[in-house]
Amino acid sequence: MDWYNTLLLVGISAVATGIGLVFQPNGSTLGMSVELLAESPFQSFLIPGILLFIIIGLASFFGVILSNPFLIFQTDRLVQYFL
Repeated sequence: MDWYNTLLLVGISAVATGIGLVFQPNGSTLGMSVELLAESPFQSFLIPGILLFIIIGLASFFGVILSNPFLIFQTDRLVQYFL
């Protein structure tokens, strides 16, 4: 398994988990308890879910797109489209 496939798997799982935490900030969809956050600055899993979704999930997808040689050409077109 190539490293970008692993990165894609990390991105998929981070996006799915982040969405689960955003929609149910009490962690019930993932079988987690808010008591896990007792020693942290967070009162719910909303902010950690958003950070997980954006920083780990979307950044992993962005890394896969930039590292896959077949998608680089499409990325060039995408950049030209926005510029």
